[in-house]
Amino acid sequence: MKPKLIFCFALVFSGGLADLRAEMVQGMDWHVAHAEVIEVVQAETPAAAAIFPPPQDKERVWVKDVLKGVDTTQEFLLPKGKVQPGQKAVVLFEFGSPGYQNSAVQTPSRELPQTSVWPMDSAGNVNIDALPAHAESGPTLGQFMLDHVRIKSLELIKKNIAAGSPEEVGLYGEVLEALLFPKKFQALARRDARRATYVRFSIAVHQWNRDVPWLARLLESQDQTVRKAALKKLESLTATKSPAPKDNSPQSLQAWAQSWGKRAISPPGPRWPPVPAELKRPGGAFPEPLIQALQRNDADAFIKAFAVWLDSGVMRDREIYYAVATLDRRIIDGSNLEGAFFGTIGQRAAPRLRPDVVLDTNIPTIDRMKAVALLAQVAHYERFVHEWDEAKALVASVPSDSDILRRAAFWEFRELPNQTAGSLAIRRLVQNGEDESSQRFVLALCLDKLDDTTVGAMRDETKAGRKMFIDGMFAYLANHRDNNAQWIGRVLCQQGQGRAIPVMLAWLKDKDPEVRKSGAFNLCWLPSADAVSDLRDAIQSESDREVKGQMLEALAQTGDQRGLEALLAAAREPDDLGVASAIARGLGRIRDPKALPALADMVAGLAWITRGDDDWLAMNKAPLGSWYALSDAVNAFGYISQSYEAHAPDGFWGNSALNPVQLRLDVARIEEWRKSQSNKP
Repeated sequence: MKPKLIFCFALVFSGGLADLRAEMVQGMDWHVAHAEVIEVVQAETPAAAAIFPPPQDKERVWVKDVLKGVDTTQEFLLPKGKVQPGQKAVVLFEFGSPGYQNSAVQTPSRELPQTSVWPMDSAGNVNIDALPAHAESGPTLGQFMLDHVRIKSLELIKKNIAAGSPEEVGLYGEVLEALLFPKKFQALARRDARRATYVRFSIAVHQWNRDVPWLARLLESQDQTVRKAALKKLESLTATKSPAPKDNSPQSLQAWAQSWGKRAISPPGPRWPPVPAELKRPGGAFPEPLIQALQRNDADAFIKAFAVWLDSGVMRDREIYYAVATLDRRIIDGSNLEGAFFGTIGQRAAPRLRPDVVLDTNIPTIDRMKAVALLAQVAHYERFVHEWDEAKALVASVPSDSDILRRAAFWEFRELPNQTAGSLAIRRLVQNGEDESSQRFVLALCLDKLDDTTVGAMRDETKAGRKMFIDGMFAYLANHRDNNAQWIGRVLCQQGQGRAIPVMLAWLKDKDPEVRKSGAFNLCWLPSADAVSDLRDAIQSESDREVKGQMLEALAQTGDQRGLEALLAAAREPDDLGVASAIARGLGRIRDPKALPALADMVAGLAWITRGDDDWLAMNKAPLGSWYALSDAVNAFGYISQSYEAHAPDGFWGNSALNPVQLRLDVARIEEWRKSQSNKP
C-alpha cells in the first residue's frame, strides 16, 4: 500500500479525517485557474539528449501545444525525473511567480516559476497526482483513495480552461497568426470580427508586437515557416539583421534566439515631463487618444496609443495607481486583478483580459481602461521594476543642480513603502544646503502634499536652521490650520522652534476640536512654562474628552508646579490609560509629595496585573496601556518618595516599563504605604 493511503487510514482511525479534509481542498480546477500558462510538452529522447545535453540534474522538454496563455517558449528545463525520456506531460506555470515571461527561455542558472508537472500516458491520459477533479469541499476518504489512482483525460483539463477563461482557448495560435501570418489572420477577422478585435487588443496590452525577447524565442521553433516569419518580424522591429545560424541544430537555434533576444528597440522617451509652473498635477485621467480608441473598439488606434502610454513612465504609473484606487470591485474580482495591486502578487487565480471588459460598450469606457491598466501592471511588472531602478540610479548620479531632481521629486510617487526616485530626489535637494532655489522648491512640495519624505525634509531643513525654509513654514501657519499646518506645527515643535508656542496656544481656542487637539499634541514636543496658564484655562473649559486628555498630556510635560492641582484632579478619574500614564509622569516631574496619595490610588486600581501566578502571564492578559500606566505610576511614586529606587520620568512618547518582578515588589511597598496612611489619625 502506498504511503499516502496508509497515512489516510491512520487519520481515519485516529479521528483526524477532519484535518485531512481541511487540507485537501485544492483540486485540478484550482490549479488550472491559478496557472498563467499551461503547456503540453515532450521530454527529449536519450538520443536527442546526447546531441544537445542538458545540465546534469535537468531534463529538456519541448513545447508541443499551448493550452492556456500566450508563451513562445520552445524548450525549457525541468528537474530530472519529472517525466520519462520521450514522455509527454502537462506543465502548469502558476501565476504569482514574478518574471515568468523573461525566465521561460532558460540558462542552466535560472529557475523556473512555480510549476506543476502532470505526466501523460500514450493514450493522452494525465496523471494529476492524487488531486480531486474539483475543489468545492475537500474529499471524503473514498474520493481521496479513488483520485489517487485516477487518471484524468487531457480533454478534462481543456474543459476546465474553457469554463474558467474561455478567451484563452486557441489564443496562442491566433496571436501568432496576427503577428506572423496576417493573411491567415484575415480569415479569422472575416469569420469572427469580434474575436479578431479581441486578439489585437490582447497583443496591444501585452505588447507582443514589439517584445523582442518574446518574439526571438520563436527562432528556436522546429517549424521553419515560423522561424522565417519571426525573423522577418524581428528585423523590421529592430531595423537590424543577423547572420543565420550555421545549421538548424537545437544548439545553434538556441544561441541564435538568445542573441536576438538581447537586442532592444528604441528606448522610451523621458520618464518625467517638465514641472508645471503652478505645481499642479493632472488627475488620474488617461490620455484622450487611448480612451477614444477603446470607446470605438478601434484596435489599430489602440495599439499605437497604448504603446505611447506604456512608454510614458511616471504618467503611466500614476494612472495605474488611480485605477487601483477607483476601479469597480466587481471588475477586479471578475478579472482576477487583485495581483495588479502594488505588492500583492501572490497565490491568486491568473488575471484575465475578459472580452466583455475590453469590448462591451455597455461598460463605462473609463472602467474598461482601468481594467486594462491593471492588467498592464501585472503583464509588465518586471519592466516597470527595471524602470524604477533605472530612475533611482539616474537621480542618484546627476549633479545636485540638475533639473532631473526637480522633475523626479515632483512627479514620482513618495507614498510607497520602498524608496522611490521621488523620495531620493527630495533628499538630494535637501542636501543642497543653503541653495534657496532648492529650499523654495522643496518647501512648495511640502506645502502641496505631506508624506513621510516631505515631513522628513521639513525636519532636516529645520534642524539645519535654514531661515528661508523655516520662515516659509511659519508663514503657512499664520494663515492655515489644515492637516498640513498641523504637521508643520508638529515638526517645528519637535525641532525646538519656540516661535511655534504662541501659535499652538492660539489653536487651543479654535472652534475645531481637531485643531485644538493638534495644538495640544504639538505642545507636548516642546514643553514650556509659558504654556502653563493657557493650558490650565483650556483644560477647564474643554468639553471634548479626547481633546481634554491631550491638553492634560501637554500640561504634564511641563513639570510645572502650577499644573499640580489640574493633574491631581484628573488623576482621580482618568478615563484613558495613555492619559493616566502621562499624568503619572507629570506628577513625577513636579515631584511634590502631595501627589503620593493620588499615585498610590492609581497603583491600587492597576495592581491586579501583578497578581498572577506567572509574572508574565498577567502582563500578557492585560492591555499594554495598563502595564505602562502602572509602571509609570509606580516609578513616579518612588521618584517622589525616594522610598525605593526610581528614575526621572520618561519623556514624551518614551517608555522604560519596569520588569514584572521589580514591579511586583514595588507595588507591595506602595500597598503597605497606603495601609500606613489609612491608620493615621
